[in-house]
Amino acid sequence: MMYAFVADFRANSTAEERDAALARRAGWSYPEGVDSVAEFWSFGNSPAVYSVVESDDPKAVWQLAADWNDVFDIRIVPVITSEFGLKHGQEVFEKRPR
Repeated sequence: MMYAFVADFRANSTAEERDAALARRAGWSYPEGVDSVAEFWSFGNSPAVYSVVESDDPKAVWQLAADWNDVFDIRIVPVITSEFGLKHGQEVFEKRPR
């Protein structure tokens, strides 16, 4: 399963805490069981970090959030690729209740 990890610095974070987070990221690795598909950082806008990860282990994804929830407000959302959506979307929408 793929997940979007969207994180923004906590509103009360200081410049020093944000700088420390950057240094921390340099030495940090994704938890075992989580594969990074893509990671993006914004140019100072909110949210600050967008990652797409893949994992079959919900605990590993939970660990990803736990590793950073002292610094960021985090949202983790299940996602699919646009190719998957285009291929299977019609079938899904045809089955919805009316």
